[in-house]
Amino acid sequence: MDVVIELKSNAITDDPEMATLNALGTMLWDGACCRLSCEIMDDDGTPVLLQVTVEGDRVVVEQSGNRTTRLVIREGERAVSPYEMPYGSLLVGVTGLRVVNRLTPEGGELLLTYEVDVNATSISTNSIEIRVRRTSLDDESNGRDGQ
Repeated sequence: MDVVIELKSNAITDDPEMATLNALGTMLWDGACCRLSCEIMDDDGTPVLLQVTVEGDRVVVEQSGNRTTRLVIREGERAVSPYEMPYGSLLVGVTGLRVVNRLTPEGGELLLTYEVDVNATSISTNSIEIRVRRTSLDDESNGRDGQ
């Protein structure tokens, strides 16, 4: 299903960084698993594929492009993930602090709060809010199909 994905990302540090994006994408359901996908632009204008896979209380956020990441977020658990950049890579720890999954096949929201560490030293606490809604084009085509 075609959707609009609204994403707000916030690094909760002494010097907070807030990023907001709106993108057209897709939402696919496979049983209890939901996958959101969209293409966004990196800081330098390079296309980046962003995928968020939600299975219950486990969320995997993957980004491919100049920076390749795969963050596994589950409340109360720490996972180590690679963070690939053009000039090298490193391993980061991600500890899930809060996962609120209110996604349905019609849309909804996903709220994540997690801590990032490098070499077991905390570098930031981050939050991501994702809101998903059908595109008006998708609503219109569903209306025509039902007539």
